[in-house]
Amino acid sequence: MKDNKLTELSKKLQNMEITIYSDVTAKGNLFGSITSKDISKYFNNYKMRINHRQIKVKQPIKSIGRHEVDVELSANLSIKLAINVTN
Repeated sequence: MKDNKLTELSKKLQNMEITIYSDVTAKGNLFGSITSKDISKYFNNYKMRINHRQIKVKQPIKSIGRHEVDVELSANLSIKLAINVTN
């Protein structure tokens, strides 16, 4: 991607909080976990091409609530993205 497109995409993502819906147990834990592939699929639904390898999930997302992941748009451009997991 060209620098201006990356900059535009990074600004768009920095102001974004995405919501992912998942089935949960009575204690609020997920039946599985939210992975970088799940997050990438979310973006593909909105015609935003972000490869799951660009999304860095530090710890498995296994509970509802707000989480942060890193998105590496290029070798020297990385942003934090808010993920809201709910049922």
